[in-house]
Amino acid sequence: TRINLTTPEGQAFATKFINDASAEVAVMDNLSTLAGGIDENSAKEFQPVQDWLIECRADGIAVGVVNHSNKTGAQRGTSKHEDVLNASINLRKPDKEKSLMFKGAQFEIHFEKTRGKTQQPFLVSLPEETVPEAGLMMGVWVVEEIGELLPNPSPTEELFLDAIREGHVRLPDIAFELGKSLNATKMLAKKLKKKGLVISNNGVYSLKDTLDTLDTLDTLNTSDTLDTSDTLDTSDTKNKGVSKGQCH
Repeated sequence: TRINLTTPEGQAFATKFINDASAEVAVMDNLSTLAGGIDENSAKEFQPVQDWLIECRADGIAVGVVNHSNKTGAQRGTSKHEDVLNASINLRKPDKEKSLMFKGAQFEIHFEKTRGKTQQPFLVSLPEETVPEAGLMMGVWVVEEIGELLPNPSPTEELFLDAIREGHVRLPDIAFELGKSLNATKMLAKKLKKKGLVISNNGVYSLKDTLDTLDTLDTLNTSDTLDTSDTLDTSDTKNKGVSKGQCH
């Protein structure tokens, strides 16, 4: 029987099936198949499925929902898919260099969302052969902790990071170095913070896990401001020594 969790009939069938089995855990594999006929990017159209998931939780049933990833590796469809979840787990391929050296199944588990304690990612491997010197036994799962891999910055984001390394730790100074408006620089900062590449404290930016840039605070002139009404033109700076939006 084909189940469609967007309809009352489909939900009733799934609920009866779970109850008849006295199941405490149910896995819906996959969301695209079991919630067909709706726009997967529409939060409104997904609402009936979310309501059913909440009912299952109230009845003491833990439901795991399998969803496909999009081209960027994130979950496919509306972000509302994750609103009701206690945890969102993303399975990723290991880097090519690591995977080429291993024979068998291997993937990384990353926690995109958790309620409560933050969970660190880990690598799981199922070797096809026994390799005593590597501590591998055929058919036995191996679990290894891995550090959270920071995403690679874009060329423009790398310039932002370079500005911090050079001691420019406030947005007006960074904007001037990049030749961008303050608003555009704020957007860059927001993306880099989301990626976990920079942190800020009272308007002072530093690289994540690096406090060296904070030492430059003593040399900052807090009266320096940036005219944000214009976009900086770095070519003017080189040719005339003065540019639009220059600190003054």
